[in-house]
Amino acid sequence: MNTIRIGQKQLLTRPPDECFPSWRRLLRYLEERETGSAEKAVSRDDLTVVRDDDSLALRVGQEHAWYTLNDWSFRQICELSGANPDFISKLRPELAAQVLNETRHKLYGKTDDEAKLLVHENSLVRAIYSPTYCRVPDLLVARLVNTHASGFVPAGDVAGRHVGMPPVRPEASGLYASSRDMFLFLADEVNPVEWRRAPRGRVD
Repeated sequence: MNTIRIGQKQLLTRPPDECFPSWRRLLRYLEERETGSAEKAVSRDDLTVVRDDDSLALRVGQEHAWYTLNDWSFRQICELSGANPDFISKLRPELAAQVLNETRHKLYGKTDDEAKLLVHENSLVRAIYSPTYCRVPDLLVARLVNTHASGFVPAGDVAGRHVGMPPVRPEASGLYASSRDMFLFLADEVNPVEWRRAPRGRVD
């Protein structure tokens, strides 16, 4: 039941550019995202949050280039600083940068501890994590599922076929991915699990 609720939330909240109509399109997107990304080992003390117009960016050491943050890496830099991301996002960019930098240095002091940045070729920081973290690429997971989950198809493709109603969102097939994550909602048409009303109205 919980899986169905999660799938329903993904169906209703994913924007169109995070919905993929087929495995082929999803795998192509994940391949481009993965081949265009690389890990970058840095000293945690070299990370500085800076204002970039109306948003925040990340500077590493004395590099002139700045790295942009997505929602996931922004939340991770907040976590490194011991700050609430929802609170930080309400501050002016220059104040938010100051708070994140000061709280992080107070939390850790001077340190040579390393961190790893997952950076896309367009200078977007997709994630920040420790050197001991073992990252499993979404592309690998998607390929394994596509290969071994025989008989399962994207749930959105079967929506409405058995009850005579169109899907809630035609573009939402059940295959979703963004710069941060991936979600696969699949259904088995060959061996469906049927719900029926049992005596006294209970769901059997």
